[in-house]
Amino acid sequence: MLDILVVGIIRNPDEFKATFTYLIQERNRGRVDRIVLSTWKSMADSNADELRWCARNGITVVLSFEPVKTMMGNTWKQHRAILAGLPHVTPDRPILKTRSDKAMDETRNLVEEFAKTGMTRAAGGTLAYKAICLKLSTSMMFNLSDMAFIMNAQDLRKFLNCEGYYDVIAVTSTINAEVRMFSWPFVQRYRFVSEIYENFNIRRISAKLADSSGSEVPEYLLAAYFSYFRLVRANFRLLRSGARPSEGPLERVWQTAPEGLTSKAVLSDGFHLTIKSDEVLTQLAELRFTDSTLKERAEAALARVAGLPADAPFLPLFPIEDMRQFDRTYPGPGPSIRLDPILWTET
Repeated sequence: MLDILVVGIIRNPDEFKATFTYLIQERNRGRVDRIVLSTWKSMADSNADELRWCARNGITVVLSFEPVKTMMGNTWKQHRAILAGLPHVTPDRPILKTRSDKAMDETRNLVEEFAKTGMTRAAGGTLAYKAICLKLSTSMMFNLSDMAFIMNAQDLRKFLNCEGYYDVIAVTSTINAEVRMFSWPFVQRYRFVSEIYENFNIRRISAKLADSSGSEVPEYLLAAYFSYFRLVRANFRLLRSGARPSEGPLERVWQTAPEGLTSKAVLSDGFHLTIKSDEVLTQLAELRFTDSTLKERAEAALARVAGLPADAPFLPLFPIEDMRQFDRTYPGPGPSIRLDPILWTET
């Protein structure tokens, strides 16, 4: 059984009611149980009719004070609303987190996916179950879609944070709301993840990877990104039912369709590449692509970090000059290396 947690303000009353009408229909079908709306106390004045309609239809309404400060992408507001709503869903049950506008198709796709496939156990000890997401970035670590996703209720708590890490320790003004949520449990546990955010502009790395042919990608990035693909596969999955099947092995990793079966998403400093198929994620994690040179280099890079403890950094194992050369080869929007690398140990 699936519980629903809808968060955020009421922007469009018609779209709001359409979303909840669909969820009520799914509840009547027995595929959804509790439906919770977590929004702000100000909605009691501006959207009283919609809230009364929710109450009449068996939807739990949770009102809390809206945070004054929110950080990039309304991060703190979203996390505050989720935290307020979690006590009203069933503990340790799968939760579909969504919003009341602009997410109808995403919500339908996730409800259908869960009805057909259920949840899958995660590996590695960070999460109990794999989160089900609609798309993830292959060029920006942990940039997964946060508009709508399914996650075990206890696991979801591990992603919520109001820390200053991403604005004080990490490279500031480059880390969006999606990364701030989905990377948080892994920043705390895996050193190779946190060192990426602390030493690099991740938007510029993303744009450079997407512009490259793959052969110029530094060995350090190969070790980090293919470790990332494996970490993501162990803790997340994309759609299986109705997803586009793989058309044989991928030709390349950081290329647009059809070679990489990926699509571009615009960023302020360039763009990143996204995938929507769970099979493609598996291919990336297992190095199943036909660019033999890149595959051999990725295997060699992974061999250098094989067996390292989770809290061991990758950076000291690789020369910084390779990253500087990557910046020179793909100047793009600017250098990816932080001007004051705080944890890089020169070798």
